[in-house]
Amino acid sequence: MKKVNIMKNIKNKKLATTIALVLVLTLVAAFALPCVHASKEVRTYAFIGVSPNPVGIGQEVFITLWVQPIPYGSTDIFHNFEVSITRPDGTVETKGPMNSDPVATQFFVYIPQMSGNYTLEFTYPGETIRDVSFSSAKSPKTTLVVQEQQIIPLPENPLPTDYWARPISAENRNWWSISGNWLMGAYNATYMARESVHAYNPYSKAPRSSHIVWTKEWTVGGLVGGEYDSKSYYTGATYEDRLTPPIIINGRLYYRLNPSYFGKQGNYPGFICVDLRTGEELWRVTNGVIDVGQLYYFVSGNMWGVYAYLWDITGSTWEMRDAFSGELMLSFANASTAQRILFGEDGTMFAYILNGANNWILMWNSTKAFESCKLINILPGAGEAALGWRPAMGVYDWNKGIEWNKTVPDVPGTQSLSDHSTCNDVLVARTGGYSGEHLHVGYSAKTGAQLWVFNRTYEGDGIRPANGESTYVMFDTGTMRYIGYDITTGQELWKSDAHEYPWGAFTNIASTIAYGKLYTASYDGYIHSFDIKTGKQLWKFSSGNAGLATPYGTYPFWGGPIIADKVVFASTAEHSPTQPLVQGFKLFALDADTGSCLWNISGLWHLKAIVEGYLLTHNGYDNRIYCFGKGQTATTITGPENVQPLGTKVLIKGTVMDQSPGAEGTPAIADEYMSEWMEYLYMQKPCPMEVIGVPVKLEAFGSDDSYIELGTVTSNSYGDFVFEWAPPDEGLYTIMATFEGSDSYWRSYDATYLSVGPAAAPSGPIEPEPTEAPLITTEIAIIVAAVIVAVALIIGFWIIRKRK
Repeated sequence: MKKVNIMKNIKNKKLATTIALVLVLTLVAAFALPCVHASKEVRTYAFIGVSPNPVGIGQEVFITLWVQPIPYGSTDIFHNFEVSITRPDGTVETKGPMNSDPVATQFFVYIPQMSGNYTLEFTYPGETIRDVSFSSAKSPKTTLVVQEQQIIPLPENPLPTDYWARPISAENRNWWSISGNWLMGAYNATYMARESVHAYNPYSKAPRSSHIVWTKEWTVGGLVGGEYDSKSYYTGATYEDRLTPPIIINGRLYYRLNPSYFGKQGNYPGFICVDLRTGEELWRVTNGVIDVGQLYYFVSGNMWGVYAYLWDITGSTWEMRDAFSGELMLSFANASTAQRILFGEDGTMFAYILNGANNWILMWNSTKAFESCKLINILPGAGEAALGWRPAMGVYDWNKGIEWNKTVPDVPGTQSLSDHSTCNDVLVARTGGYSGEHLHVGYSAKTGAQLWVFNRTYEGDGIRPANGESTYVMFDTGTMRYIGYDITTGQELWKSDAHEYPWGAFTNIASTIAYGKLYTASYDGYIHSFDIKTGKQLWKFSSGNAGLATPYGTYPFWGGPIIADKVVFASTAEHSPTQPLVQGFKLFALDADTGSCLWNISGLWHLKAIVEGYLLTHNGYDNRIYCFGKGQTATTITGPENVQPLGTKVLIKGTVMDQSPGAEGTPAIADEYMSEWMEYLYMQKPCPMEVIGVPVKLEAFGSDDSYIELGTVTSNSYGDFVFEWAPPDEGLYTIMATFEGSDSYWRSYDATYLSVGPAAAPSGPIEPEPTEAPLITTEIAIIVAAVIVAVALIIGFWIIRKRK
């Protein structure tokens, strides 16, 4: 009963093809074949379909069986279908017996191992159902041709390398491996009495850069100022969770609008739904509470598909809402608050309640409860309404969903599932608080039977989820060691290496199991990695020396670990931050195998969820929600608009800009400068003195199909890039600029066009313009001037003499 992601059920391409085929057949059966309900004796006909045919050796063949007519009741089925297969060498094998579904169909996969002709025959032995006698039937013999040559299947669409968003086309079936959801507070654990979760999501990419996609104010936050000196607004730590539970379904984030730790005692304004990739608010509900999400996979003769719901599972009334709109769909009265939630492979929600005071344990089954709901018959004339799933709004009895309620043996103390671990269909309960001796008790999650009881000495903080491993752990405060136990037998397996003295005694029950390792974070300022089979320490990472900033000598780890995609996220903080808040707290992203630091960024971070490459956090320094992940980008390129003569250098320029909702239009910056850049953009830190942009690949495509790789340039801190180029030939060129993306950004590209014409005509030396010869030369002019002066002097002399 361990939680299984619903998308995993359709990851096998060929199986999904079979399901589609059977769906078609069942729909045909439901509408085309008559339902038997009047005659006492009915003749039946058996059919067998074999596809593909022919097929290659070792390839899967889908064998589909059905009987006509179908039974009357929507829950009635035929029994003991058998298929005989005669191989080319004459040997015979039998498949079955097997039962039909409610519309008298069944299928299985067969893999032939030799070439030649196979003969298949389907037999239905007949039976009596509801006083109706169905005759036996045999299908005509069918020949399957198996050849050496393989049949080539339709290709799968590749996994995306560019930005993608929800909804995902159902044709992209192999995208299940990079997509997923987050259905409760700690992914697969419902109990979480701390603002930061510690959880492991096996179906998600992780942000490998500190790039921030968007932020959103949760409440008033940051520095108060004025007469309050350096004090800040309350961060909510540790028990008044922000961003709670959260739930993420199909790229939508849901969280409450008020603190949650004190249950329903407070005044709740409702909850909100925002787009995971943009932070845009889609809608809000002004009254109501959400605790977990559900993806319910309903299968019948008429309907196959997954339904998405939001649940309130606390108090005496449970509510189920539509995940798309938030509208209330139905309620269950007479309920008890769930202590533990598990999901079946079809998304059935199993709620467990252990009453230690009165020694009983029960399991509530959502699918069983649905059977008590009034269903709307959405297919008139198609038979009973159970062939479809459309619950009518109303209030139903919660008790009708109880699968079993068992009395359990009395044990010393009061046992509870409030502190628990679950794996391999075993629930672990404990008695007592966090001091003195107490018990661990194992229960079957399938039957409620008590499996084992062990007395434990004082071990400090609580039981941690096993996350798919057969080992669960607890922390011993006195020795600062984790202790591993076999969840099936309850036997102690190992004690880990110790944390650092003395602050390693405080752990915030902060440990997560993933990849066969136990990851822990504690007040000693270290993240530790231990082998889950032996308890041996594999590596440890230090947050660094805090100097005068903290009384611990280091920065204590308090948030996380939260893990996905081989990245461990943990943050430094305190249980109850004092005022003014300590400076220097950070979020760290570490390689899960080596412990090397991938990136870190300043903030009082409370880690909440990680889905599809987006990490959701709350920053106590400013009381905003932050979403880390890759951002979209926009690349532009321009060149000269006029025709350029051949041989002339041209200037090509462009930009690469971040298009994330939180920083749209800002320059795209290299990964190694990302934390400083994000702190500048979002946290009012100084602008980094030295940052560089991103690499841009430039290419030229000629109209004659020629190709020239111009090279790679790097944009600057303004987002600009420039490049000089002399085109080698005449013609029209397409110039492409491509930013291939990084850990921080998605890819983008742009194109411009350049026309190159003939070279300019060559030019010779400039000849002077011809001029007319002067009437007199310079020398003659000087002589004439001298003669005139001499004559003037003589005339002046004679005039003066006559006056005397």
